[in-house]
Amino acid sequence: MLATHSHRYLRKQPLQARSRRTVESILEAADRVLRREGYGPASTNRIAQVAGYSVGSLYQYFADKESVVRTLIDRSLQAEDELLGERLEQAVGEPLEVAVGDLLETQLRGRWAEAHVATALLEEGSHLYAQPPLERVQSLQTAIASRLQQVAVAHWNRLRRDDTAAMLWTFCTGANAISLGFAAVSPSDIALDDLAAVLREGFASALISPPSTFALAEELVAGWRSEGGTRPIVDRLPGLRSRLLGGDSPVDPARMAPAAFALACLPALLALPADARPGVSDAALDCELAVFSTALLRAAETRT
Repeated sequence: MLATHSHRYLRKQPLQARSRRTVESILEAADRVLRREGYGPASTNRIAQVAGYSVGSLYQYFADKESVVRTLIDRSLQAEDELLGERLEQAVGEPLEVAVGDLLETQLRGRWAEAHVATALLEEGSHLYAQPPLERVQSLQTAIASRLQQVAVAHWNRLRRDDTAAMLWTFCTGANAISLGFAAVSPSDIALDDLAAVLREGFASALISPPSTFALAEELVAGWRSEGGTRPIVDRLPGLRSRLLGGDSPVDPARMAPAAFALACLPALLALPADARPGVSDAALDCELAVFSTALLRAAETRT
């Protein structure tokens, strides 16, 4: 069933059962083409062919390929928001580490399973929506945002409280950036379970621990800020891995790669416009990025 928010991209609404089946078939075909062939080959002719309809039937409902893909992406994000919102609602009574850890891992696994959607969003999102991909994701995450607030209230006595709004925004947006990046880049040397473990530990710690930061984390954030956070993830990885290996603290080889990857995704938060993070100033965001980066660096350290 089409989510309400996705209707905006349709030329006309499918009111009858037959027309709804047509639209669903077109979207299912687009999903298959994106999964198997990628965004480039996903022309309207190809999508219609896979759906078993004429391209004229597709054009009754969609103006172009972009409209089909927008609808598909939005539907995926809205289904994810509903699922994760329900999971958070059920986890309100769980320990904080369990609640946020389950959210992070469920989102990571869901995005991995829908890697073709994540890739289209990350690589084509600015063209499809005329806004950064992360901003589009945030605009559709209504259930997650409200349920996370409930979890925060339930665990208020355990959260650090220097800037709760900035902390929760950085948590949500950072998790989005990392899970999208992992699904789209698909690094061959990083197991999903290893990344999930680092995120569970690092992000939970960032919500609880006092906002002390490593000098390396502050240096990283200052560098990201100076270049606007727009460099591709894969361009950041070699330098980050070298910085972690050459740091003062010994690192666990199994944790170094996933921690470096998570760090490589965080600068994307700086590319968002100020109105996409209401109540979170540049200074507050830089502070939170340093705290979360420090937590990820700690999660990469060798255990004694």
